[in-house]
Amino acid sequence: MWDFLTFKTFVTPDILILFYYFGAVVIPVVIWNIRGYLVRKISIFQRAQNISQTLFNTLHAKEKTMVVVLSLIIFIGMEMVWRMMFETMIGYFNMHEYLQILSFQSS
Repeated sequence: MWDFLTFKTFVTPDILILFYYFGAVVIPVVIWNIRGYLVRKISIFQRAQNISQTLFNTLHAKEKTMVVVLSLIIFIGMEMVWRMMFETMIGYFNMHEYLQILSFQSS
């Protein structure tokens, strides 16, 4: 417990995994719900939604498919960047712990 209180032991990898799943699953759902709320309650968002819906409806089937596929690719790419960011941080903290272990063994 003393090592935890003096920051000699990190709880970061476990917490980072929790935040990763929170950001990868919960945040997109919350953003989608907030978008729906803003469209229902604020007129400028309603107008923007109507304009984008009208624009989408004027596209041909092939163009609509391209828009949907591109949107999915962007979403998956953002999820991958989110994952890589957390992998980097977890790797850093694991490396820090291994280096501490090695420094104690050599002394």
